[in-house]
Amino acid sequence: MNRLAIIGLDGATFELIHPWVEQGRLPNFARLLEHGASSGLKSVPNMNTAPAWTTFMTGKNPGKHGIFWFAEEGNEAGKVRFVTAADRDGASLWRLLSDADRRVCVMNVPLTYPVEAVNGVMVAGFDAPSTSSRSFTYPENILPDVERRCGPYHLHVPVIAHAEAGRRARVAEDILKAEETRVRAAIDLLQKEPWDVFMYMIKATDMAAHYLWNYDSLSQVDLLPVYEYADAALGRFAEAAGEDCGMLVMSDHGFGWRQPAAEYLNDILAQLGYMGKTQSHGEGATWRAFHVAKRLGPRAKGAVKRLLPGAYSRFGYRVRFGGIDWSRTRAYCDNTRSCVWVNLRGRNPKGLVDPSEYKALVEDLREVLLGLTDPATGERVVEAAWLPSEIYSGPHTSSAPDIQIDWNYDRPVKGLKYEGRLGSAESAQSAKGTMNALTGAHRPTGVVLMSGPQFAPRGGLEDPKLQDIAPTVLHIAGVSVPEDMDGRVLAEGLAEPFASAPVARGAAKQGEVMSGPAYTDEEAAEIEARLKALGYL
Repeated sequence: MNRLAIIGLDGATFELIHPWVEQGRLPNFARLLEHGASSGLKSVPNMNTAPAWTTFMTGKNPGKHGIFWFAEEGNEAGKVRFVTAADRDGASLWRLLSDADRRVCVMNVPLTYPVEAVNGVMVAGFDAPSTSSRSFTYPENILPDVERRCGPYHLHVPVIAHAEAGRRARVAEDILKAEETRVRAAIDLLQKEPWDVFMYMIKATDMAAHYLWNYDSLSQVDLLPVYEYADAALGRFAEAAGEDCGMLVMSDHGFGWRQPAAEYLNDILAQLGYMGKTQSHGEGATWRAFHVAKRLGPRAKGAVKRLLPGAYSRFGYRVRFGGIDWSRTRAYCDNTRSCVWVNLRGRNPKGLVDPSEYKALVEDLREVLLGLTDPATGERVVEAAWLPSEIYSGPHTSSAPDIQIDWNYDRPVKGLKYEGRLGSAESAQSAKGTMNALTGAHRPTGVVLMSGPQFAPRGGLEDPKLQDIAPTVLHIAGVSVPEDMDGRVLAEGLAEPFASAPVARGAAKQGEVMSGPAYTDEEAAEIEARLKALGYL
């Protein structure tokens, strides 16, 4: 087979790429657009990074692979459990290629921690606590040699303090400095390791957009240096891989300004009687200790979590779920994610709603959501409210939120209002916590660009979806596509002989059995801080 390099651009959008290509600012993107196939790429329904990249690497919708978020509700109300690759149901693209004797080199892709024992090399993504974490690389000892050649490898850089202080140039500068350490390492391995399929994911395009998206600007000039860096990186990867190597560039979702409406949902639910709130929160020495530790960083925070678990539990309860009184709560949100959960008896830790009441309650909640308006304009705020069975399929569908919300994106709201059959409510709270610094958020359409000997020059793609990438890569590699994949081979974008070759189908394969990493308290605190800073918690 011709070798294939896949470059992920987390959160990249044609809304920025196309204008900057026309201005001559992105020459490598321009070449890909001119000589290959390209299109928008539909993401997963909730547009979340964790299920999106898992759908990319499995060819399955979240209802089959079982990943919906970076964190899910734990065994106790108000607590969360962090998700890893060990929770994935089904074989990854890397496993399928490895089992077919294709050699892979995979770096910095989310939800690949803990790494798999692949035929080749794997370096986990930013959901690993650190470069010294257990199972961060395969082979285990590969990173020290890379760092001796390329310098320190920075897995993640915190920039929330710069964003909150308005130091926007510093946000982009620090993000790109960290990205460069990873890109150098990726190119080093690309050149030194034998491989049939190579992949590296550029995180900077997503991370910078979360902090630097300007509500009032069409040009998004603060993000131009980030996209120019990504463009240059594409050129570096292409040069290192060689002319005989195909390039597939894609993003897991798109990007735009953040709709803060989810921050007001719990107040609406409380006013309508669906959710109860606690009247007071934890106070005293232990509570103050946790606040001090939170400012000092993950290590101190982890120590308080370990030594004063009651304080940590109360703090997490308050931050994640807004002081919910579970004994009076039938439905709730978590102030960040665009969905509503039912507090169902027999499923939730402190379930209140009887299963016989579930269907009617969900329909009432959907009526409320679809009736929400912007108090300033009276315009509807919700485009659609989906039940799990309407947007997912497979054995894990019941693990999805009970209602998934698609917001209208006409304008950011500063509150929510409901007046209708089920009562009246209005919320106009200010934005909470670190969400003040987050101006950008995910959108449902990412990008895909394909160029090289395997792809049709200037080919057209017909409504491609994220789950189509894995079967397309397998087909190009001459590997059978498992019958339980939801995606299809994008034959219309392929050159001969790939375009007309029959798609070989194979039996469904389970993923490699991996033992999930038992995070230390410090590691869990680091992951929590990282995800909260990006709006995932």
